[in-house]
Amino acid sequence: MIKAVFFDVDHTLFSHRLNAIPESAKKAIQILQKKGIYVFLATGRHRIEIEQLPMEEITFDGYITLSGQLCLDKNYRILYENSIHPHDIEILRNEFEKKEIPVFFIEENALYTNKHTKELEKVQASVSSEMPPIRELSDNKVYQVTLFTSREEVNKIVSNLIYSKCTGWNAFGSDVISSSGGKAKGIEHMLQHYGIKKEETMAFGDGENDIDMLEYCQIGIAMGNAHEGLKKVANYITEDIDNNGVELALKHFGLI
Repeated sequence: MIKAVFFDVDHTLFSHRLNAIPESAKKAIQILQKKGIYVFLATGRHRIEIEQLPMEEITFDGYITLSGQLCLDKNYRILYENSIHPHDIEILRNEFEKKEIPVFFIEENALYTNKHTKELEKVQASVSSEMPPIRELSDNKVYQVTLFTSREEVNKIVSNLIYSKCTGWNAFGSDVISSSGGKAKGIEHMLQHYGIKKEETMAFGDGENDIDMLEYCQIGIAMGNAHEGLKKVANYITEDIDNNGVELALKHFGLI
C-alpha cells in the first residue's frame, strides 16, 4: 500500500505552459491527502524558488529541496542537510573566476549568483524563477552550486572535484551536490522521520536528476516528456503534465 508520493516540480507537477499546477493534478493530490497519503515535493529548487511558483492552494507534507541536500518538514524545519565539502567549493570558485562561468551558489537561506547574462535570464524565465541577486561567495555552508555552461565544460570542471558529483537538468544547467547526496538519499531520511517504508513509496519525475529517486521508490513514474534515461528506469510512463499525466498514473495504480 502506497503511503507517500514524491513529486518533482518542473514539467512534472508544475506546468510552465499554464504557469500553474493543472487542475487535474490539484484534485488528484487533494484525494491522496484525504486518504491519508503523504505528498512531498522532491526538487532541485531552493525553498525560495518554490515560493516563487503559484502553488499556494496545496499544502505539501514536506520538501526535499536542492536534489536532496536540504530536507524540510511542512513548516520548513530542517530534517536533514548535506552540504558540499569546502575543498570542492574552493576548486569551483577558482574555476568560475578563471572561466567567467555564471553560477548560482545556494545556501540554507540564500540563493545568489556571480553574474547576470541574457542567457541566464532566459533560463530563469523558462522555469518561472526570478533572477537571484549578485553577491560574493560567503563563508556559509553551500548545499548546491548550479553551473550554466555546456555539459562538456561542466564535466571538465567536475573531474577536479573530490567530494561532489553533478547532474544535469537541461542542456545549459547542471547542479553540483555532495557525492553522498541525491533525491533518493533525501527520500530515505524523510521516510525515517515519518515512519514510512520504502515499499510504500511512489515517485514522479521527468529529468536526469530524478533517476535515483525513481530507482529508489517502490513505483517510479516517468512523465511522457521525460529524459530517455529516466524512462528506462521507470516502472510506468504516463502522459506529460499538460495531458493530465499525474492524474492518469494515479488512476492506473488505483490511488485515486
